[in-house]
Amino acid sequence: MISEPGSIKEIQARLVTEVAPAVPLNSVTKTELDARQPSKLDEVIIQDVVRRHEGLVQLIYHNDRKAVQLIGIYFAIIGALSTVLIANLKSVELVVATAAVAVVTCLFFGVVSAFRAHWTVPIFLTGMKPDFWVWARENSIPANDVMNEYLQRVAASLQENEAINDASSKHLKRAYVAGITATAVAITVISGLVITSSLCRAASPVVWGVHLCRLL
Repeated sequence: MISEPGSIKEIQARLVTEVAPAVPLNSVTKTELDARQPSKLDEVIIQDVVRRHEGLVQLIYHNDRKAVQLIGIYFAIIGALSTVLIANLKSVELVVATAAVAVVTCLFFGVVSAFRAHWTVPIFLTGMKPDFWVWARENSIPANDVMNEYLQRVAASLQENEAINDASSKHLKRAYVAGITATAVAITVISGLVITSSLCRAASPVVWGVHLCRLL
């Protein structure tokens, strides 16, 4: 039998020892080429991050709009109560005047809280500024490195926006509580006046009812 000049394993060994060193060191392998291209997972990550960032920005805008609405409503009620109280300062009952002052005080605290929720602060919008993409293109940054830098910057932006949203939500909650408290005070006083008025009309009011009747 005539022997072949070399087996397949011998040829592969020669390719490794003789041909491989001749390949330029800066040649791009398939693995490196794939690493430079964005993967499906990267696309999912970007979409998920953008949706979360957009939702957070919309929540900040929502709190801002609610704060503006509360400021308008509370100011209108404060103005109306103050006008009525000043116009009838000499004839208004002590209980009614005290209740009106308490309601106005609660609403004024609500206005301050709503104004703090509406206070203008810089927020971070979704997306990157053009200089980020210019940096990536001019320096031929690999896709993985661009992705990592993108996620790091977005994470910092999200952290700042979350802090802004938390502070705005806290002040807006206080504004709502102030409005609820003012409403509760008003309802309590009105209910008390109705009950007291009924007791005063009675033929024989109870002892504590007599003292309340003197205040009216």
